[in-house]
Amino acid sequence: MNNDYKISVIIPVYGVEKYIQRCLISCFSNTIARNCEFIIVNDCTKDDSMHIAEKIILDYPFLSITIINHEINKGLAAARLTGVENANGEYVLFVDSDDWIESNMIEMLYENTKKEDSDIAVCDYVKNFKSKSKTVRFKLPTEKRLIPYAFIKKPGYMNFFCTKLIKKNLFLDYKIEFPIGISLCEDLFVVFKLCFFARKITRVKKALYHYNQANPGAITKNYTKNSFYERLFVTENIVKFLNKNTQGEYAKVINFYKLYTKLMLILFPNLRDEKLYKNTFREADKYVWKVPLRFDHKILVWLCNKGHFSIAYFLQDLKKR
Repeated sequence: MNNDYKISVIIPVYGVEKYIQRCLISCFSNTIARNCEFIIVNDCTKDDSMHIAEKIILDYPFLSITIINHEINKGLAAARLTGVENANGEYVLFVDSDDWIESNMIEMLYENTKKEDSDIAVCDYVKNFKSKSKTVRFKLPTEKRLIPYAFIKKPGYMNFFCTKLIKKNLFLDYKIEFPIGISLCEDLFVVFKLCFFARKITRVKKALYHYNQANPGAITKNYTKNSFYERLFVTENIVKFLNKNTQGEYAKVINFYKLYTKLMLILFPNLRDEKLYKNTFREADKYVWKVPLRFDHKILVWLCNKGHFSIAYFLQDLKKR
């Protein structure tokens, strides 16, 4: 590879002073780091994250590293958009600043896109908890038309931004927007469309990304009622997108996301609202046994659809004891 920055690595930063050193060193020491440009987007972090980052950058004067400072805090989606807008690479890779990557991740994904002539290359990943880890794998469908179904079969794999090397032109050619102001499911909002439009998606069968589950400040650990409305917004957007770009062949995908959204109002005690549950996507209730929700989640949804909220809540809370 020539030193012409084939890959733009975008790293949003906010509130990660405990983790950013590990993240940046894992990126900067990658096997083809010299062929990348690294774009660090400071989303007005209030802690010492950027001071730590600036010190680490001094050890890598031979790399192309740019810091972009937001004037106000805009959120993760806006930080990623800033990165894309300033990216010069043929491909972009997003790395969350509390996570880290294997030393050959960038090279393996890039070589895969070239070998397979693909628009997106995805790898497996590891969920790292405080005292254990879990590798997440998934076999991609070979037919392009089946990609939307892959999202509902393995949401935690397909929705995830950071395991994918993405051809930058996909963002430009299809005018892919980022959900500014949304903190939950912003990955799904964008990644679903990128994968839908991608000419070809390929997989590297190695776990190359480390998803940090030990960060108490992570968005998914702090759900609020607003989190539900954000997921509702994303689901409505996906439904609208599929209705506009397809001929109704993805009804199962649509009903899955509708029920998956309602499920939040059962799983999390601080979000429970029977009236809101009943008034959200009523038309999807009858499909509870026809979409690939987990069986225990189907039971919970079915109980609530029948009005047995207290039983559903009891069963869910029992699992957490």
